Amino acid sequence: MNKYNFILAMLAFFTIRISAQSDTSESKPTLFQISIIDSLYEGKYDGKYKLSNLLEIGDFGLGTFDKLNGEMIILNSSIYQFKDDGLVYQSNADDTTPFACIVKFNSNESYEIFNMKDDELKKLIDSLITNKNLFYALKLQGEFSYIRTRTIALQKKPYKQLNEVLKNQIVFERTNLSGTLIGFYCPSFVDKINVSGYHFHFINDELNFGGHVLNFRIDNGKLEIQKINQLKIILPD
Repeated sequence: MNKYNFILAMLAFFTIRISAQSDTSESKPTLFQISIIDSLYEGKYDGKYKLSNLLEIGDFGLGTFDKLNGEMIILNSSIYQFKDDGLVYQSNADDTTPFACIVKFNSNESYEIFNMKDDELKKLIDSLITNKNLFYALKLQGEFSYIRTRTIALQKKPYKQLNEVLKNQIVFERTNLSGTLIGFYCPSFVDKINVSGYHFHFINDELNFGGHVLNFRIDNGKLEIQKINQLKIILPD
């Protein structure tokens, strides 16, 4: 059994156990995850899960699309697709995803943010989250003086592994725009399951620019944090 299949076997047991426990605690914030990040690293880019089903379980999140065709931004129960042409598209309900993270966003913590680079914001969040073993949904809405994002073009079989694909990522830069960072903090012990640490996607208020965030500077904005103490994983076939 290779490393990837071993992880899936362990997660099958893990996911069943969590689901059984959470049946009695549905009110608790839950991060729903489609597949695992190692699946993408291994080059498994075929979509297995319909976006229409995704919106039935949450309204806020990120991910990618079938054949790795662009970056996914989920905000206010709408799913947006940022493609390699630099444009944002409203996704089709019949589209599919090989990997996504979604939650019902309901924050009870908010903070005013002024003049911060991305690394400064992460340090601030580090000081605000009290339990690094939990998950957190993060929403930062405001005025950005600079943002650098990336996306990935549609992949064709035979698929290359993700580290090879990222060598040809398409990078975009914008200045002086308003928008929203959508992201998650995941604890270090899930580094084979999800992106450990911080993972952000972005979409501007005009809904015509976005992507996976590489770095940024925000002039002013509002940071909202939602603590998440449950994880449910839908495993790939």
